[in-house]
Amino acid sequence: DGMQYGAVLAAHLEGRRWVGLSSALTLLEPTEIDTALMRNVRALADDRRALFAAHGLAAEFRTCEVLSPELNLVFATEELVGREARLPPATRLVGPALPPGPRGDEPPFPWEHLATDRPIVYVSYGSQISWQPEAFAAVAEAAAPLGAQVVISAGDLARTGFARSLTGDVLLVEYVPQLQLLPRAAVFVSHGGANSVMEALALGVPLVLLPVCNDQFVQAHF
Repeated sequence: DGMQYGAVLAAHLEGRRWVGLSSALTLLEPTEIDTALMRNVRALADDRRALFAAHGLAAEFRTCEVLSPELNLVFATEELVGREARLPPATRLVGPALPPGPRGDEPPFPWEHLATDRPIVYVSYGSQISWQPEAFAAVAEAAAPLGAQVVISAGDLARTGFARSLTGDVLLVEYVPQLQLLPRAAVFVSHGGANSVMEALALGVPLVLLPVCNDQFVQAHF
């Protein structure tokens, strides 16, 4: 991971070759958008360059990540980012990262409560910023007149009484097996996390993206 500066510096000091594996699309750093993440990185650029120089490494960076001179891998396709994407040197687009199967530690999901006779609107803000009551309430209110069922992956919020305040047919749970549910969804409302975007695109599910922070705006841009 090109954001693990300590690992990169250790490889340099030990004379080891290393390959960068980017978990988001920030490595492509589109010039058309200017996010808080990019502004923060620019503000810290001199200090970061000095840190690497102190260990004898004149590194090249893209947004948060240091580039490997050997090879950098990005989970994307040319169809997604466009032929004119600013690919760094020694960088390859390798398509989405899809797991070969379940992890094995997933909690049960109430499939018996899933609608089979109307559209399903799936909503998830990932695992790190899953506490989004305002966004969840807005989606539920918008979907209710359409007769759709809203399935929300809400993390810790599912342990509260929040679900009782929502409008319409809403199935709010702590965890959703996303790859299994996506093929049954009519649309996916997401924060724009890299995994969520790639999984939805790979499975052909339309996306509504409401980015909040960090790399999410870059995925939404592409």
